[in-house]
Parts: sequence; C-alpha cells; structure tokens
Amino acid sequence: MLYPCVTLYSALLPNMLANPTKRARALLLIALVLCGWATQAQEPGLAAGQSLWWIAILLFVGAVTAASAALPLAALRVWAGPWRLAAMFPLLVLVFWALLILVSKWLDPSSRSLWAFEVFAWAMLNMIYMVAMMTAKRIIDKSDNEQSANR
Repeated sequence: MLYPCVTLYSALLPNMLANPTKRARALLLIALVLCGWATQAQEPGLAAGQSLWWIAILLFVGAVTAASAALPLAALRVWAGPWRLAAMFPLLVLVFWALLILVSKWLDPSSRSLWAFEVFAWAMLNMIYMVAMMTAKRIIDKSDNEQSANR
C-alpha cells in the first residue's frame, strides 16, 4: 500500500538533493503529506493501483483548491473595506470546512470517505463566488466613477 508513496518519494528526492530550494522541500513535504493521507484514508482492501489513483485524485484536488484559493488571497491584497470582507468569506468557509472534516475523521475514521470531493466542491463554488464578486465590484466601481465624473 505504501509503494506509490515510496515511488513518489524516490522520484522527488534526487531533485531535492540536487536543488535544495524551499520550493523543492515544500513539494516533497506536500507529496509526503498527501501520501500519508492517501494511505490512512483508504479502505482496508485497496490494491496498489487503486492507491495510486487516490494519490492522483488528491494531487488534482490539491492543485485545484490551491488555484481556487489564490483568487480570494489576491483579492485580499488589493481590495479594501467591505470588498475585503467579501474576499475573506470563502477562505473562512474553507478553514471551517477543513476543521469539520478533520474533527469528523478524528472522531470516526470511517466517516467522510469522499472528503476530497467536498473540498473540490468548495473550490468550484469559490470560483463562481469570486467571479460574481469581481463582476459586482467592477460594475459598482464603474458606476461610482461615472457618477463622480458627472459632478
């Protein structure tokens, strides 16, 4: 069951040793954490090929979630006032949801077997929410600029 993790580790280790940058170390750490999640979250009878698919799903969900979380993080740096709170909202939802998943898995390891899809659903809903917020902000800012130009 650990074979895909060992393979992933052995593939990343030479890169990390040849180029010991923060990025390489972070990539290795993320890969090892995902492998740990994959091996712990699996059902007892999964074959090595199935665990490799689980790792692939975790990597995909992790990449999509990181890309989706980049939208509100970028907005937090640029927006001010109530728009900043609007950008903070999806991140708070993600933190709450992640804590809920972690506590649920801690209390009952057999619960939330599809947690990766729950996080993926957050990522998709976050993208829709952020596009709506960016569009609303643009429309409101445009109308404010037109009103101030007419004065």
